[in-house]
Amino acid sequence: MTPYVLFVLALYAASLWQAASFSLLGCPSDPSVRAASQSRMKALLLDLLATATSTRAPGEKKHDMLEQEHLKLLEQLVNEHTGTAGVVHEPSRATGYATTGLPLPCVPGIVATEFLQLLWVWKKQGDASEAGAVIQQSDRHFAFLRISPWINILNLGYGLTFAAGQALCHLVPSPPEKIDFDRAARRYHLAWPGSTTTEATTFKQYHVLTGFDYRDCALRFLGRRGPAVCSSRPTGARPTGVANAWPHREFATLAMRQPWACGVLCHFAVAFAQLAEAYVQHTVHKHSKRIKPKLSQDQVRLIKAAQTEILLSEAIFEAEDMTHPEQVQVTCSLVRAFPIFFLLSKLSGVDTQFSQIGSLEVQKDDSVSRIPNQPPPPTLAKLCDRLDSGVPSQMSQRLTVAGSHLIYGLLHAVGSLLDFFGVKWWMSSGALLGTLRNGGLLPQDCDVDIALWRPDSHHLVSPSFKAALAAAGILAYHMPIYFQYRFCMVQVPAAADVRSVQGGLACHLPYIDAHLADVAFNGNEASWHYIHRTDLQYAQSFPLKGILKRERMRFGELEVWIPKKEFAERYLSQVYGDDWRTALRDRRGHLIANLTMDDFHGFIARPTGPLRDILQEQRMIGNLLPGAAVTCNKDCDL
Repeated sequence: MTPYVLFVLALYAASLWQAASFSLLGCPSDPSVRAASQSRMKALLLDLLATATSTRAPGEKKHDMLEQEHLKLLEQLVNEHTGTAGVVHEPSRATGYATTGLPLPCVPGIVATEFLQLLWVWKKQGDASEAGAVIQQSDRHFAFLRISPWINILNLGYGLTFAAGQALCHLVPSPPEKIDFDRAARRYHLAWPGSTTTEATTFKQYHVLTGFDYRDCALRFLGRRGPAVCSSRPTGARPTGVANAWPHREFATLAMRQPWACGVLCHFAVAFAQLAEAYVQHTVHKHSKRIKPKLSQDQVRLIKAAQTEILLSEAIFEAEDMTHPEQVQVTCSLVRAFPIFFLLSKLSGVDTQFSQIGSLEVQKDDSVSRIPNQPPPPTLAKLCDRLDSGVPSQMSQRLTVAGSHLIYGLLHAVGSLLDFFGVKWWMSSGALLGTLRNGGLLPQDCDVDIALWRPDSHHLVSPSFKAALAAAGILAYHMPIYFQYRFCMVQVPAAADVRSVQGGLACHLPYIDAHLADVAFNGNEASWHYIHRTDLQYAQSFPLKGILKRERMRFGELEVWIPKKEFAERYLSQVYGDDWRTALRDRRGHLIANLTMDDFHGFIARPTGPLRDILQEQRMIGNLLPGAAVTCNKDCDL
């Protein structure tokens, strides 16, 4: 973890340590104490932003009466935010504590005060070069603005810190050409082999759909030049002051429906769109500048969603070849392209215009176009089962880190949609073995096998189910031989497969294979089996009682359906032998090692989370899910 992240975490942990007398981020819990300091900050900030850059010689100390008064304000703020305790952070204990009995530092107040000092050097003393040099070394300050919970900063009343940060970014040059953004993107996207950055598909698709570039619309929203159509309703009516009169929601929806095509710059654009929607809701009525005193629940949701988008790109700032100035340069290039800090300051009630904060003319930053707009396409995994050599030490993870996260996310998404549409399913074959014995995906596996109840399979070809899959970025291939459906994420490379009815096309690993299962009559006992019996190991009949009342069980970070446990164990004994709990075998059934359940439990392919909530996304961004669908969260009768 980089030093500036430790710095932020240390202050965050330390602020929690004295929660009785200090609120989050170390600031006084008494609103009146904070308000007095913030009033001084706001008066000084607005004066500095409204002041043209001084032309006074660096050594000249002539001040007018107003300037002397503001200088006293600055000195008072500095005094208020000095003499605080040092903070020690011990990562091994995950604790933070103060080194003295002095008050813990109010981090937003410190950052705001130091920003105001730099604005003073720039605006009042006329030394932009000195202020610019210092701000480029302030990577911790900008890490604080990106990482610390925005809602907490706004609720504490320190939103003016964002306005100062946005203004100071205009003193920071573009990132140097030597930064290898492709390398940084590959590191950010978990080192997918063979990855290369590609064109900005989200921006391009949006342009094709609407006829204008969303980046131009973002500038128009700030009062700059931009296409008039982007601030109109489809009918051509002028803006009405409500959020849907602007295309912010449409852009965010497009990006959220295809997260595989949204890179660092795209994440900042989505964050801007969500903050812009929150700000439009913040006005009381058409063209009103009057601000509501408190954020609504919907605005809080939008602000939190916007910060989530920024945090998705946080790892790119930790690229090992970036120095402290370069991290600031990358941040400022992005917030100049999409001024998220300006919108956050407006949401806090800081009454400024973008012309006060930004430059008079917004200049194109060519370096921004080099920052990845889209994640690189991965080569995730192929032919991963290599246990045939009989060497137990080869029981290592076959999937890449990205591939492992993808397959858990794919299972979570497909399982959630199957439940929502009332399709009964459960883990089968090696995936069921991994669930009961290991607690997750077998480390040597690259796919997940599930069984689908054949009478429910008509849902899989319904337009609504296909639309929900497409919105989640999932493809379903119909493969009648051996198994029925294969589910893949769209960024998994395509592969030829003669068994697929989709033009002989399917995908490489990792994927989910869904086998149709139906009732079979075996003597007096009703049972079930897989419809297609091309593999004799699995072409057996299993007790129907096991799936009449399915159970939920942990699988990595999510829960999956399994046949009732006693019948699931009978299934595994039939397929893998009575010693399935302790025997490690290769695909051909050859014994590799005898272990214990304790040895197996937790030995799974990782990472497993965090995972996207597909149902919540689709409710929020487009209401694609039909209202009549059946959600099965408990045991369901078949």
